[in-house]
Amino acid sequence: MHYLLRQSDGTMAMTNDIKEVIEAVVRERLSAAPILDVEIEEDEDFEGNAIFRVMVIYDQATGLIDAQKAAGLVRHTRSRLGEHNVVNFPIFRFVSQSDAKKLKSAAA
Repeated sequence: MHYLLRQSDGTMAMTNDIKEVIEAVVRERLSAAPILDVEIEEDEDFEGNAIFRVMVIYDQATGLIDAQKAAGLVRHTRSRLGEHNVVNFPIFRFVSQSDAKKLKSAAA
């Protein structure tokens, strides 16, 4: 998958490794959690700033997300994205597998 990203100098750049970068941080930080998928969508906030909407899908039947570790995801993700000169701010949401299915069927 390719993402069009706003760089710190205002230019746009195409990259295909951002999903892997964000997913790696999620899986590293939440290694004990039953993460099934990480979906990423590039967007803008209400002020026009570049953001990533990150939906972390987990299996609620086999475990929960550790809230303390989840709270640090933005900081760790921004640090790793900065290594790639990506300035998009990650906004995380955590969705159970059953709720993710409902969301996808409602969007279809």
